[in-house]
Amino acid sequence: MKEAAIQTSIIKALKAKYPDAMVWKQHAGGRYAIAGMPDIFCLLKGRLYCLEVKRPGEKARPLQEAMMDKLAAAGAFVAVVHSKEEALEEVEKWTSQP
Repeated sequence: MKEAAIQTSIIKALKAKYPDAMVWKQHAGGRYAIAGMPDIFCLLKGRLYCLEVKRPGEKARPLQEAMMDKLAAAGAFVAVVHSKEEALEEVEKWTSQP
């Protein structure tokens, strides 16, 4: 499955499960883009969840890892996921935290 198809399935699943959330895809490139940003963002009840989507067996690049570390240090929840199921598990885990 292509990464774009995985991203689409994750966005649809997050919007269905969390209808009050703001869910969007970060588009790469362009004048104002920030290199290394995760693919999908979910803002829910004042918390920012960031998901870097990779095909099964792939890993985040060093620049992506560095950006995820920076986002985590700023208070965001970040993860690399390979499927809709992994993404939902991560967000469910995070939303159950106080």
